[in-house]
Amino acid sequence: MTASPVSGSQIDLSWAASTDNVGVTGYDVFRGAALVGSSTTTSFTDTGLTASTTYSYTVKAKDAASNVSAASNTISATTLAAGGNLALGKTYSASTIWNASYPAANAFDGDISNTSRWSASNGSLNNQWISIDFGAAATFNQVVMKEITFQRVTSYKLQFSNDGTSYSDIAGTSGTAIGASQTVNFSQVTSRYLRLYINTASAVPTINEMEVYN
Repeated sequence: MTASPVSGSQIDLSWAASTDNVGVTGYDVFRGAALVGSSTTTSFTDTGLTASTTYSYTVKAKDAASNVSAASNTISATTLAAGGNLALGKTYSASTIWNASYPAANAFDGDISNTSRWSASNGSLNNQWISIDFGAAATFNQVVMKEITFQRVTSYKLQFSNDGTSYSDIAGTSGTAIGASQTVNFSQVTSRYLRLYINTASAVPTINEMEVYN
């Protein structure tokens, strides 16, 4: 069983599938000793939690004969601090990808290593983008781009949208190369979508991690 903190109020859980001779029909999820929910899949989202708080979980499998398994391993996770990275655990898309090893999600997984990055497709330089769907309107005023190969980028824009189609500019720059990473601060924006739009680049643009804060 694994646990991934997504925000100050949410932890995502996943576990290996259980099997028996009757057939597993579902799973009960426990936070400490309390039953907090059930799932027919091997994942569960626990919400309504308190920021900067550690929670422990176990899961038990149930089968068609109403048998219940022993508890899984206990896993603990700490919710993010209030105002934590809003980009974690959301939905992502990109104009192109180099291959399946470098999807948009890699830029928002908390891992800044080069093995976990988004890369546009080979030969695609200009007018490439990567976007976040927060799922609902979110309020933010800072974007942190870590280990981005901005030495390859000479013009970009941060943009927001409420419908995922029409975008307005928040901030951006053009001209000389910018450096390996940067933090962009701006007036508070509330929107469902955020996009990094790369107008021009001297080589295939990639980004290791993009974080969003309020």
